[in-house]
Amino acid sequence: MRKTSRISISILLLCIVGCAAFKPRPVAQPVKGVISQDTLWQGEVAIDKDVVVLSGVTLSIAPGTVVRFKKSKSTRVDPRFLFTTTELIIRGSLLAEGTPEQPILFTSAEEQPQMEDWAGIILDGAEASIIKHCRLEFAQTAVYCINASPKIEHNVFSHNKYGIICQLGSLPQIQQNEISAGEVGIACWDGSAPKIMENRIFDNQQAGILWGTGATPWFEKNLIQGNRYGIFGGEEYIWTTNQIEHNEDDFYLSPQVPGPNNP
Repeated sequence: MRKTSRISISILLLCIVGCAAFKPRPVAQPVKGVISQDTLWQGEVAIDKDVVVLSGVTLSIAPGTVVRFKKSKSTRVDPRFLFTTTELIIRGSLLAEGTPEQPILFTSAEEQPQMEDWAGIILDGAEASIIKHCRLEFAQTAVYCINASPKIEHNVFSHNKYGIICQLGSLPQIQQNEISAGEVGIACWDGSAPKIMENRIFDNQQAGILWGTGATPWFEKNLIQGNRYGIFGGEEYIWTTNQIEHNEDDFYLSPQVPGPNNP
C-alpha cells in the first residue's frame, strides 16, 4: 500500500511540474476595420484585414505586444489604400513604445514567413507618432511615411522589401535602428527630408540608403556596409561622419533612381 501511494504521489508531482512548464500561446485579439476612438493593444493581436486609425485618434501599443498580420489579398476597408495586402494605416497617432526588455513585434502570421507577407505600417498624414524598441519583419514596407514626421528609434528591421520609405514632405527622425536583410534599407522621394542618424544599415540586396531628386536626407554617424550599394542617389549630396564601407559599390549617383513600385 505504501509503495502504491509513493508512485501516485510521484505521478502527481510530475503532472504539476509539467503543467507549470507548459505555457499555452495567448489567444490573439482579432482586430480589423476602422478605429475611431483611442485604443490600447496589448498581448497578442491578430490582423487579417486592413486597419485604419482615424485622424484625431491615438493607437497605443504596450511593451511586449505581438502584432501578427495574416497574408491576405484585396483587404480594402477604405477607399484610399496603398497596397493590396494587409496594412495598418495611421491617420491619427501611433504610439508603439516597447522597451529593450519587452520590444513590440510586428510580424507575419504565416508558419513560414516571407518578405512581403503583409504591407506594413503606413503613416498617411499621421500626427505625432513614435515607433521605438520594436521589431518589424516580413513586410513590403515596414514603415511608410507620407507627409508624416514620426520618431523611429531603437528598432530592428529585418526581411522587409523596404525598411522605411519617406515621401511627400515627410520629416521623420530615424535614429539608432538596425535595418538588414531586405532590398532597400531607407528610401526617400518627393520633398522628404528625413534625419538619418546613428543607424546600422547592412546586408540589403539593393541599397542601404536610396534617394531621388527633390529629397534632402541628412546622414550622420551611420554604419552602412554589406549592401549592393551603400548610397544610391539621384543627385550629388553632402554627407559627413558616416562609415560607408564593404558594399559592392559604396557610392552610386544616377538620374534614374528606382521608385517605390519598381526597385
